[in-house]
Amino acid sequence: TPPLSFLKTYVASIIFARKLGKELGPEKMTGVLLPTSVGAALTNVALVLMGKVPVNLNYTASASARASACEQCGIRHVITSRLFLEKMPMDVPGEVIYLEDVRKRVMKSDRIAAMVLAVFCPVRVVERLLGAPRKRTPDDLATVVFSSGSEGTPKGVMLTHQNISANVEAMAEAFPFSRRDRVMGMLPIFHSFGFTVTLWLPLMRNIGVIYHPNPLEAKAVGGLIYQHRATFFIATSTFLQAFIRRCTPEQLSSLKYVVCGAEKLAPRVHDAFREKFGIEPMEGYGATECSPVVSVNVPDFRSPGFYQKGCKTGSIGHPIPGVAVRTIDPESG
Repeated sequence: TPPLSFLKTYVASIIFARKLGKELGPEKMTGVLLPTSVGAALTNVALVLMGKVPVNLNYTASASARASACEQCGIRHVITSRLFLEKMPMDVPGEVIYLEDVRKRVMKSDRIAAMVLAVFCPVRVVERLLGAPRKRTPDDLATVVFSSGSEGTPKGVMLTHQNISANVEAMAEAFPFSRRDRVMGMLPIFHSFGFTVTLWLPLMRNIGVIYHPNPLEAKAVGGLIYQHRATFFIATSTFLQAFIRRCTPEQLSSLKYVVCGAEKLAPRVHDAFREKFGIEPMEGYGATECSPVVSVNVPDFRSPGFYQKGCKTGSIGHPIPGVAVRTIDPESG
């Protein structure tokens, strides 16, 4: 996929939303079955512009788990890709809409109309023209993130626009991003960490993002980090082991921040990564219900006569701005 500027991303999302409007009808929630990619990002943005609730389905879960998620949300249509299903065959619940078919129907007039809307119309007007409700508030539902369903029926966590935006703003305060920063996005968007931090944080904070669909392909991801000079990398302890084995220090030389979550960062992985690449992997903690970041280690701060410890190995760091944490005894409260 060729690189997209923010304007091109907005225009492409409007084009996609106009084409989808005739197919989706009045349903509130729409399923998305796509790997981490530019196509997945454009699909989610388009659905939000239309006032829909994108529900990114877990393609690593069972067919029954995906069907249950669609049933619980009243999803009739699922947007996916023929190319993706060729590489990863699976049953798709509901009526299927293929990205390739939508792209074929895009005419030159669609591009011109979308460009006019993007450049000359306020976002509120664009949303109304695309079918979004007149009254939208931060407390409106933004997405539903489902568990894998490995221990029974998958449970859906309902996150609002306020939940997502508050988490994004807090992460932006914890890490001093600039327009020169680039996020390496490889975590699946059907998880809240991928949805919030690798999809919406770059869009809301005006920073670049590079997508790769498979976090297990460490060599390919390392090549993208080097090619695009990525500075912010989100991973797990398990994924870092593959990067230690398959990537060179030069490939990851542009990174300023490496943040790990989803599981405990093993001390041996932490030490090996720091020794090979010369950068401290910082551990954090989150939960889907918290959209998702609760706490994270940050770089130590130094200025003349002042020092603040931000990163403590073996800990999950400080609560992010706007989050309060309390430790209680589960029996006595």
